[in-house]
Amino acid sequence: MTKKVSLILMSVIILIGITGGLYIRLRIQNPPEPICHSIYDGEVSIEEVNGDLSVLDSEGNLVITTGYDEIQSINDTMYEVVYRDKHGVIDNECNIVIDIENEDVVESYIGNQKVMISINDIYSIYDNMGDLFINETFDEIDFKLLSSIKTLVMNTDVEIDESNIYFSLIVNKDGKYGVLDQEGNLTLPIIYDDIETHYISSETLRVKLDDLWGIATRNNEMLLPIQYSSIRDEVIVTNNSKFGIIDLNGEIVVEPIYENISKKYVSEFLEYWHYVTLDDKIGMLNSEYKITIPINYDVVVVYKSILIVSENGKYGVIDFSLNTLIDFTYSEIFSVNTSPLNPNEFTLSVEKNGKKGVIDLEENIILPIEYDNFELFDNVIIVEQDGLKAVIDYDFNVLLDFIYTDVQYLTDDSFLVELDNRNYITITLEPDN
Repeated sequence: MTKKVSLILMSVIILIGITGGLYIRLRIQNPPEPICHSIYDGEVSIEEVNGDLSVLDSEGNLVITTGYDEIQSINDTMYEVVYRDKHGVIDNECNIVIDIENEDVVESYIGNQKVMISINDIYSIYDNMGDLFINETFDEIDFKLLSSIKTLVMNTDVEIDESNIYFSLIVNKDGKYGVLDQEGNLTLPIIYDDIETHYISSETLRVKLDDLWGIATRNNEMLLPIQYSSIRDEVIVTNNSKFGIIDLNGEIVVEPIYENISKKYVSEFLEYWHYVTLDDKIGMLNSEYKITIPINYDVVVVYKSILIVSENGKYGVIDFSLNTLIDFTYSEIFSVNTSPLNPNEFTLSVEKNGKKGVIDLEENIILPIEYDNFELFDNVIIVEQDGLKAVIDYDFNVLLDFIYTDVQYLTDDSFLVELDNRNYITITLEPDN
C-alpha cells in the first residue's frame, strides 16, 4: 500500500513538473508586450535602448519600447516586428494589428493611407489606423496607381494632394482576377483568367477570358469585346491570326485583315507609322492609318528620308513620295553607312552579281562592286577577294596587298595581319609608304 501511494505521489510530482515546465516554456516563448511612452506619427528611428529595440521620435525621445528581435516602420503608424523568427505587426498605440506568429509578413504602401500586407502569401489591405480596409483576403495583389485628372501633373515640384489620387488593384483569388478600387469595391468582378494594364490609357485594362482578350475600363465598361487572341499595345489579333489597330477609345481604326503589323517611328515626319503585311507583301500605313507605301514589296526598311525596298528579288531605293532614287538592280542592299566624305550624307552597301561594293544615293561608286566582302572604317577599307584580304583607302590606293589570310583593324595606319594562316603580326604603315 505504501509503495502504491509513493508511486502515485511520484506520478503527480512528475506531471506537475512537466506541466510547470511547459507553462514556463510557453511563457518564455510568448512575444513580449510593447510599451508605449507616447503616441507619435512622424518620422522615427529604430535604436537599441537599455538592451531593447525601441522606437524614437525625431528628437530622440522614446516612443515605444519593445523586446522584439527586429522592428521596422511600415508607415507613420504601423511597424513590422519579428520575435524568434515569427512576424507580426503593431501600431503606434502598441496594439497588436497582426499576431506575431507568422512565417513571413510582407508589406507595401499603396497610397491613400492604405497598406497591402501579405501574411504567409495571403494578401490583405489595412488602413493607416491598422484596421482591415476590406474584409477579404487575396492570393495576389498587383498595385496599379491611376491618377485623377486633378492631379495628373508632370512637374515633380508640385505637391500633389494624396486625397485626390485614386488607385486600382488587380487582385487574384482562386486563380481568377478582378479589380478593386480605393473604396474597397470590386469594379471588375473576379472572373477573369488574367488582367493586364494597357498602355493606351491609364483607365484601360486588357482582360482575358477563355483564352481570348478584350479591353475594359477599371469601372467594368467593355471597350472592346473579349474575342481577340492577342492585344499588343494598340495592335489587336483575331483568333484566325489577323492583325488590326485600335485607338485610344478602344475602337477599331484598322480592320484586322493583316498578317502582321509593327510600329515604326518615322523621323522624316516626326510621327509613328506602321509596317503592314498582306499576302506576304509589305507596305506602310501613315499616322492617319492610310496606306502610304503600297503593300507590294518583299522588304521595306525606313532610314531617315529614304526607304530601302525589295521587289521581285531586286533591291532599290525610293522616297516617301514613291519616287525611285536607285533602280531595282541590286541583289541586296545590306547596310546604310555615314559617308566618309560628308558626315551629313550616307552611302549604301550593295551586292550585285555576287560581288559587293558601296554607292551613294546618286549611284556614284564609293567602293567598286567587285569584292567578296569588306569592312568600312573612317579612312581605310579592308577588302576581301578570293580568300585573301587587303587594305585600301577611299581613293582606291592599295595600302596592303592581297597576300593576307586575315587583316584586323587597329588604327588607320596599324593592322594585325595573318600570312598563310600562320601567326599574327602587327604592321604599321609609314607615312611615305
